[in-house]
Amino acid sequence: MRNEVCTDIGMLNQFLVLPEDQNWLLYLELTVDYICENWPSVLCESITKESFLKIYEQELISRIEEGRRILLLWKLGKEPIGIANVWSEENNNETCLQIAEFSIIKKYRKKGFGRFFVQTLMNIGKQVNASRLIAEVDEGIESNSFWIKVLDNCIENKQTGRNHYWAYIK
Repeated sequence: MRNEVCTDIGMLNQFLVLPEDQNWLLYLELTVDYICENWPSVLCESITKESFLKIYEQELISRIEEGRRILLLWKLGKEPIGIANVWSEENNNETCLQIAEFSIIKKYRKKGFGRFFVQTLMNIGKQVNASRLIAEVDEGIESNSFWIKVLDNCIENKQTGRNHYWAYIK
């Protein structure tokens, strides 16, 4: 599935990504780059980036098969600019849209794309009848400053070292 939006700097395309799609390997590579950027210890001397990519691919396929998983890739023209991996989850009679991964390519950060893509996720949340959008982020990661600006609430968990950002989907 593909959606297009015309912006003042070009055509913005949104792709729903599945394992059989032409964008699958690109999506995986961008996600692994995001993981390596934020958690470099994932890759150590005993595992290469390529090996990690294969392991991650199998985990992601399993999660897709479980259902309720949505993978998105955004491109400006033909150039990738961002990714998102979200799933809907029901807790205490409330459906929430959880963000597993969300990343904007460095050269496109601080240009409004992140906010625009979060609004896209809010719209997806409406489609799956979710009441909240939730992002869980490790303390010390640069993206905390982004999430505090775009989502209304933050709960810090000092025990786990993770911040829980959320906003109601309206």
